[in-house]
Amino acid sequence: MNKEHNQWLNKYYNQLKGYTIIDFRIEKLPEEYYCLPNEFPVFTLEDKEGHIIEIKVSRDEEMNGSGFLILSEANK
Repeated sequence: MNKEHNQWLNKYYNQLKGYTIIDFRIEKLPEEYYCLPNEFPVFTLEDKEGHIIEIKVSRDEEMNGSGFLILSEANK
């Protein structure tokens, strides 16, 4: 990964700091947007000021299929 891409990723994902997950759902795309798989995990998050955002888990930024999050315990 080149330096510029790494900086972009850090800036993009660091926006999530301070948010708390408040909801989860599965969003299915209509048949006209069909791709495999077409069920997208969606997380709703809220920050301390009450701003609400959603995270849709996709394989890429064009939503060409749903993605998968790897959950694991963090070492402190």
